[in-house]
Amino acid sequence: RLYYVYSKSAAQDALPNFDSTLPSFHYQRLFKAQRFSGGDRVGDNNRLTAGFTSRWTDLNNGQDKAVFSLGQIYHFDERQVSIAGLGQSDRSDSLLASELTLRPFDGMELAMTGLWDARKEQTQEGNSRMSFHSEDYRHVLNFSHRYIRNELEQSDSSFITPLYQQFSLIGRWRYDLDNNRTIGTLAGVEYGSCCWRIQFLTQSYLNDDSEIINGVLFRFQ
Repeated sequence: RLYYVYSKSAAQDALPNFDSTLPSFHYQRLFKAQRFSGGDRVGDNNRLTAGFTSRWTDLNNGQDKAVFSLGQIYHFDERQVSIAGLGQSDRSDSLLASELTLRPFDGMELAMTGLWDARKEQTQEGNSRMSFHSEDYRHVLNFSHRYIRNELEQSDSSFITPLYQQFSLIGRWRYDLDNNRTIGTLAGVEYGSCCWRIQFLTQSYLNDDSEIINGVLFRFQ
């Protein structure tokens, strides 16, 4: 897949910014016309994206058993438009973005995404996830790992499983592998019927001052 975008540069610093930001970079961002989210900044572009995807599909049910994607952006001009300096760059090539999804059998999924810096020959960011679920999705178990070079390395585990009839048990645990500490937990029970559900949960999370805050949540959907 080849994807080309051109939009010329225009000074926008005098215009108010309500909700535009610079989104996280990943494979799907390779094929977006806008460099920024929201409508308050229009990014300048003169770039070509080259992407490759290979799929292995089960012809009996149409499900993708394996999907691999790889792509990169090539910039022909420097980017001048920014949000408080974010978004400006004179680098001609982006990080190499990849995605891999595997479904070896029903009820199991493995997914990985990555950003590779070819100039430094190192991984800049990586995410991996392993999920298990029953056919009716009443039993779900997830494990994930997130890594950003020089910023963070975290794990995230979660599950939901039936207790009795319409009652289910919910749990989640987030852990900071760099600092060896828990950064968030969630535990509680759920009652669900055909078209509504109630959840009663206890929660803990890390605030901006690196303190654990505890709370109780009641949700109705």
